[in-house]
Amino acid sequence: MDILLLPRHALLKARGGKGRRRTRQANHQLKAILLSLETRQNITLPHLASRRPFSHSTSKISRKIAHATRLIEGNHIGRAARSLFQSGIERPTSRTFNSLLALHPKGPDITISPPSSTTSTPVPPNEDLKAMISRRLRNGSSPGPSGWTGDLISIISNNADCLAGIAALTQDIINGRLDDRAKMYLLGSFLVAVPKPNGSVRPIAIGEAFYKLAGMFALAPLDANIRSSLPDWQLGVAVPGGAELGATTIKLLLEDPNSKYACISCDIKNAFNSRSRSTILTALYNSPKLKALWKIAHWAYSSPSPLWVHMEDGSIRTIMSSEGVRQGDILAMLLFALSMTDPVNKARKAAPSVIAVGYADDINGIGPPREVIKFRKALQEIFNNEGIESQPDKDVFTYFHSTSSPLPPSILPDLPRPSADPSISKILGVPIGQNDEAVSDFCLNEVKKHEPFFEALRHPGLSPQHALLLLRMCGIPRMNYLARTVYPTRLSKANTEFDKLAIGAAASVANINLLLNDAARKTFSLPISSGGFGIRSMALVAPLAFWSSMAQLTPRISKLLLSDRCLPAASIIAKFFSPTLPIRIPGNDSLIASRGGSVSSSSNNSRNSNRSNSSSSSSSRSSRSSSSSSSSSSSSSSSSSSSSSSS
Repeated sequence: MDILLLPRHALLKARGGKGRRRTRQANHQLKAILLSLETRQNITLPHLASRRPFSHSTSKISRKIAHATRLIEGNHIGRAARSLFQSGIERPTSRTFNSLLALHPKGPDITISPPSSTTSTPVPPNEDLKAMISRRLRNGSSPGPSGWTGDLISIISNNADCLAGIAALTQDIINGRLDDRAKMYLLGSFLVAVPKPNGSVRPIAIGEAFYKLAGMFALAPLDANIRSSLPDWQLGVAVPGGAELGATTIKLLLEDPNSKYACISCDIKNAFNSRSRSTILTALYNSPKLKALWKIAHWAYSSPSPLWVHMEDGSIRTIMSSEGVRQGDILAMLLFALSMTDPVNKARKAAPSVIAVGYADDINGIGPPREVIKFRKALQEIFNNEGIESQPDKDVFTYFHSTSSPLPPSILPDLPRPSADPSISKILGVPIGQNDEAVSDFCLNEVKKHEPFFEALRHPGLSPQHALLLLRMCGIPRMNYLARTVYPTRLSKANTEFDKLAIGAAASVANINLLLNDAARKTFSLPISSGGFGIRSMALVAPLAFWSSMAQLTPRISKLLLSDRCLPAASIIAKFFSPTLPIRIPGNDSLIASRGGSVSSSSNNSRNSNRSNSSSSSSSRSSRSSSSSSSSSSSSSSSSSSSSSSS
């Protein structure tokens, strides 16, 4: 408990003044507190009694800019960009507290224990632990109630004695050796309410950094075991690019004109916080490959833990978490996914021809319409038996073949409420449908949601260097997911609008009229290695991103579909890569790329074959620039460009 008190009492914020004097003051204060802690018996966390009231003296955008600047200076660029994108948290009023309280039902006492064969996990104080702290824990996330952050732990880990203490504490947490008094402080979390589009709130628990470190260390060597312990249809845990894989698979199945498949997307109310903890722990204990997690999971979820809400007036109110998993816990996604395996597998047995694609609590069933409805009924019955509250009114039924193959009248009464536009559906964040114009408009609206971010880059409180850094490393890659999952022809309007927003923001920050200056605009779009600014054009990169994504995902889609006994899987993929849908590459009117990746000339073969050597070399340089700039983005776009190069 002494360790948890240090940041609150001993650490000073630097607000100018003489650096040496402040350093001496901090050292003297730290020594005094350490001496006083040696004789203190009843340790409490006094900062939980009350806190300063929320301040509204500065504007919301100014607070965002100041927060983003601090994160950038701490080398947390990705988190700084997310802070500008996010809408913030709900004001902690009494109404918000009551909403959070309703989302945390009281659960029964836990009576099950992990099997006795569980072994202890050692945590040596070596360079691997230091690397995990500096590379993963030190990510700029907000501190828990004690005030410890990954940055602070990273600093003290450079001392051998401190590193040994961190390793000992981490080992005790993983092996569940700490008593209930320590558990209350290490598992206690601040609870915030994040607004959802439908007007409700999502509870997010901000826990202690030491517990996060223990979870990271326990999970690190288990990637292969986690994947083998979960079914193939669960793509939300230990599957790189799982959302992209799931969305592309569903798109191929639903848009295929011969299969005439339908999809049902099932919704669960308050899924993470209402799942039975006994069921969650039982599912974990039935997975022997994950026995390294048995003790830490039992320690973390065998008894209620406090969630503290910082109210507007500065007071602290408490909610006890006794059911489900805490959203924000590093173990939450895995534990919830394990508990959902059995219900979905039982529903699949009731409808064997249905293909399941899940991402955490987002469960989708794809197959013939009759079978899909049968799958939904079976899943709802299982949910009711296990105490899972489904929301049938929010289920979404997707079917694009009503003209060529109308739905059987017998299943119409069992269909959920139809969507506003039956020609398009949003599944895993991707617009799916056979109406090109509807998909194009959807993507354009998604791009317009980025306008506040580009406006924030123009804020005078954000330095030009920071603004261009955010734009290049985090702003441009925001289009990668749509670029890798939506046909380039359907994304052309959105790409054009996105390029305008990016170029406009760059021009404003650099004080250059890029719309009138072609040379400056081309320089901005070149990669940094070629003397540019790396503000690449999505209109040029999107086709490469999409086809490289398809090349990457094809073996994985085949494996996923064949594991689900999907008979038309091979024919669907074969048709997709047959040259039936020509796609024009923006900026190259004479070149048309087919789905198979071949390139044909429109009518100028003779002129193209007689190009001069200088023109050919210029085209080659342009191609290399696009590929290079594509690889300078985030991890997803770098994998995209590398795949496109191999293609």
